[in-house]
Amino acid sequence: MSSQDVDTKIKEIMEQVGVDPAWIKRFPHEFSGGKRQRTSIARGLILDPELIVADEPVSALDVSIQAQILNLLMEAGQKRDLTYLFITHDLSVVQHISTRVAVMYLGTLCELSDSKTLFENPRHPYTRALLSAIPKVGETKAKHIKLKGNDQCDSQDRILYTMHQDQDFHQKHKGLDLFCSCYSLRFFIVNLIE
Repeated sequence: MSSQDVDTKIKEIMEQVGVDPAWIKRFPHEFSGGKRQRTSIARGLILDPELIVADEPVSALDVSIQAQILNLLMEAGQKRDLTYLFITHDLSVVQHISTRVAVMYLGTLCELSDSKTLFENPRHPYTRALLSAIPKVGETKAKHIKLKGNDQCDSQDRILYTMHQDQDFHQKHKGLDLFCSCYSLRFFIVNLIE
């Protein structure tokens, strides 16, 4: 690639992410948080990747800028056929951007499912506790699930359900492709019937 081709590509990417190519000589401290995030996205897109790992990409931004950045990521993903590994603690962001969701508990994968299934019918008690913490419009008394237990547990003592053994289940049931760990078989079957 010639230097002119490189300059042209840089300008194209900058325009695609909403950053004025005239700002190419500016330093990071001269940009707002949203512009910095757009510049970071441009740096990731310049190499035409298939996968982008985004660790808390909108956590430090205000809500209106978060929405712009999420929409930019989704648009870039569709145009470029990108896959994102999107790491965040913000469940509203997860629900908005994700097609598949992995929930981690104490450093271990506890549930993996498509986004719609996870938010409508979470299988793991920790996932249920997380989702119960999301504020709901019109709800006068929150129905939060509180976790109990000690600091050294692997979830057995910390969740509300009795768990007999660590067993991993990967099941296709009623068209659902999901993974859920730490379930006793009896408990898992009862919840599928509900």
